[in-house]
Amino acid sequence: MNQNELIAEFMGFTKVTIDYVDTEYETQWQKDNQDWIEKMEIDSVGDYYVNVPENKFFDTEDGLKYDTSWDWLIPVVEKIEKMGGETVLFKFNHISQQSPGYTGLHLFTIDNGNELFENDGDSKKEAVYKTVVKFIEWFNYDNEENGEEIKLEKNENK
Repeated sequence: MNQNELIAEFMGFTKVTIDYVDTEYETQWQKDNQDWIEKMEIDSVGDYYVNVPENKFFDTEDGLKYDTSWDWLIPVVEKIEKMGGETVLFKFNHISQQSPGYTGLHLFTIDNGNELFENDGDSKKEAVYKTVVKFIEWFNYDNEENGEEIKLEKNENK
């Protein structure tokens, strides 16, 4: 799974195949969700990322754009913040030829030992993207280890 697919899964998307109706190629997911497919007016066979509860879908041929589009990336940050994560975006400038500076994102989680995720990048978008991926990898790993979903809690003292 690549990093964009990891984010899509975190955002509630599932990759599905939609094939010709009433043929041996029609998938079970497609049969189970036929009303939703019609409601969303999906009329082409192919692979899609779908989020049925949120009535969202997109064709996999269009590609995932979490790494290139703020419109895709900001909702991920907002979801993490709604879970209790706190974010701080910063720009640090060195006065040096060797290290001209960088942009970074700190993402704090209050629960589980005050985990801190940070990355830098050549742009704010790159720094945010890399930090979000790092957080989701941690989140997924801890959820697998604990067998239950991690709940982040806001620190009201800040």
